[in-house]
Amino acid sequence: MLLRQEEKLYKMKDNTGLKRINILIKSEMYRLNSIYNQKFISCKNASNIWKLSKEITGGKQMNSIPYSFDVCIQNKSFIHSPTNAKLSSITSVNETCFPGFNTNDVRKYLQSLNPSCSFGPDGLPSVILKKCADILCYPLMDILNESFSRNVVPTVWKDIKIVPIHKLSTGACFKFRPIAITSAFLKAMEELLLLNLQPSLKDFNDPKQFAYKHSRRTLDAVAVLHHNIVSSLDKGAKFIFAAPS
Repeated sequence: MLLRQEEKLYKMKDNTGLKRINILIKSEMYRLNSIYNQKFISCKNASNIWKLSKEITGGKQMNSIPYSFDVCIQNKSFIHSPTNAKLSSITSVNETCFPGFNTNDVRKYLQSLNPSCSFGPDGLPSVILKKCADILCYPLMDILNESFSRNVVPTVWKDIKIVPIHKLSTGACFKFRPIAITSAFLKAMEELLLLNLQPSLKDFNDPKQFAYKHSRRTLDAVAVLHHNIVSSLDKGAKFIFAAPS
């Protein structure tokens, strides 16, 4: 309503009325800003924060789509046909600066395993790896180093168990989230490799990246978005561009 009055006064070239209406608009913006700040602070989970952000930006809720559950459709949505694409030649670990795996890192990782984690395709419980870390760290280190020196991952480690986890927001079969459960040994290789690569890649990572980073969550991205929206409103902006940096 205030914006319509402002537009009308602008067309009438009523400068006095424009000044008065601009003061009212700024006052209303500060009032709404204060309300949204209080709502944001009171949000206790990411879902409520997303709803608040949609309310600020004018986003609309999508209506649920009726469906009939079909196991065959569910299975097809998870099936991935392997390709025979040829990979480029891989540099051997001996020709790089990667120092290889050591027993201390392997032992520390095995001891940090959660004993209540789900079994991988091999059916080996994590509690056994955790309890036998002092013994298993030596052969596992040799296997990992040999795997990298030969550029070959053990075939049994490549098996993956897919568990469909239903998304609570909808019941459609294509809205199941496929959770891949891999072997504990493959996870060990990934974690230990990341441990060695992180120091070298730190300077190349975008500081605004929130996914797949330690101690970062999507909630942080929502907080940054909210901060940008509020800051723009404080500066008198009437709309905000959302574009990748």
